Amino acid sequence: MGRQKGKAKPARAQKRELEPQAFLACAHGVNLEKCRLHGPILDHPECYERVEACAARLRASAALWPLLQKLNPRRATDAEILLCHEEAHLRGLEKLAAAATRTDKPQFVPSRGPVCISGPGSDVREEGGEGDTYVTAGTLEAARYSVGGLLEAVDEMLRGGLQCGLILCRPPGHHASKNRSSGFCLVNNIAVAAAYALRRPEIRRVLIFDWDVHHGQGTQQIFEHSSEVLFVSVHRHDGTSFYPATGVATEVGFGAGKGATVNVALPAGFGDLALWSACTQVLLPAARSFKPDMILISAGFDAAEGDPLGGCSVAPETFGVLTRELRRLAAETAGGRVAFALEGGYNTECLARCVEEVAAALVETAPVGEPFADTPDWLKGPPCHGAIRRTCGVHKGPPLRLPVPPSKKERRKPQEEVHNEAPEVVSAETNFEELRAIVEVTGTELRVHIAPLPRPCDVLVSKNEIQVSLAEADVSNPQRWRLSGANIIQGAGETATYHRRRSELVVTTCLGEILGGPIEVIPAAPEKK
Repeated sequence: MGRQKGKAKPARAQKRELEPQAFLACAHGVNLEKCRLHGPILDHPECYERVEACAARLRASAALWPLLQKLNPRRATDAEILLCHEEAHLRGLEKLAAAATRTDKPQFVPSRGPVCISGPGSDVREEGGEGDTYVTAGTLEAARYSVGGLLEAVDEMLRGGLQCGLILCRPPGHHASKNRSSGFCLVNNIAVAAAYALRRPEIRRVLIFDWDVHHGQGTQQIFEHSSEVLFVSVHRHDGTSFYPATGVATEVGFGAGKGATVNVALPAGFGDLALWSACTQVLLPAARSFKPDMILISAGFDAAEGDPLGGCSVAPETFGVLTRELRRLAAETAGGRVAFALEGGYNTECLARCVEEVAAALVETAPVGEPFADTPDWLKGPPCHGAIRRTCGVHKGPPLRLPVPPSKKERRKPQEEVHNEAPEVVSAETNFEELRAIVEVTGTELRVHIAPLPRPCDVLVSKNEIQVSLAEADVSNPQRWRLSGANIIQGAGETATYHRRRSELVVTTCLGEILGGPIEVIPAAPEKK
């Protein structure tokens, strides 16, 4: 009897371990059947086999498939699609689908202008024309289920269910704007999901991070006047020679949305380190400044090495690493809510590997610690400092106040000092005004980020002041920041963490009495002797 009871315990433990850890949508059953309705077009890179290969790879993994909760299929309504698209656009797609049904031939979306100009399109072409975005009889139905998968994911996160997951959207969506379809995209899945989430009282701000190799100009256009959506895109940009030839650093939004559009335009061939650097130096500080309540990822995998359209060299494993760090970021700023929606990726084998890496990262135990704190030593390729520095320079002011990385000339001097093993000599008076301090308040927690800062040797937190003594500097004359708008609870477990790669000090403590006005830290000049 005792031996039998002992054998039952591992079974219960195993059952708990196999409980779903992340959600999965549009990858099984009705959703895959609806996905197949879009197309086929002979030799077209955006094909059903893309999603089928991803789903098959996940199903074949005994370590992954049981840990993914399959969401029910959902068909998006007109009202939901019209949260982001003009009615003429939707009606135009319906007419194109009707024409495809009537002629039994695919219809190509006009290459210029809106879909609907007094009819289904001003220059509808048959298969073999120069268009690349097509509509077949079942395309709009497939698009409705693609959008619906993301909406069901939003509901899953907001009803207290699983807080992270993957949606295998097809057709993709990030190139579709309010009134036109392009770049294989008919309806903007992720934009509709963001607008849908913002209707809920608990969601005031949404971050959309687009890592597809092509700029998501459709998503940008939909939200370029909104302060409720921060759109961050890291993409390839070769002037006018690479589609869609938009997304330079100076495109920042308009009106209330000015500053809430952030573009990192990387050169052709960029690899792992450039994508990681863009995340650490642009996405991370931007997200911390914006403080989203939900994070949505336009997860295109055409920047992966071997993709026929991307021309870049990101390893599939990098997308898994980024997923883990984005989960850390979501835990810090968005209650853990983060969803990954498929966009591009046209080498089916490579795409399936990338999706598997993301799924594996999603079902792991929720990671803890600082996001993007430790750079993997195996990342390849140049870091593309110039492109990242241009973006940070454009956004160094409000609302995001991104820190501007050092220039090539400025980076050379520290490298020479390290090479010569020279001790770090810090002049507090010289560097003091260059330091940037950002305050984050989450519930009763107060977090202050100070950068760029050489390694400190001592940090002292008092009721309304933070004092930092720098290594090799005069410790009797520390640099000081005074807290305005609130007090600090002393002795409540404050911590100070220094991140060498970012030259950043993070001080975490407990927020005390709120005094009114903005909560901020104000530098106080070192005392003169």
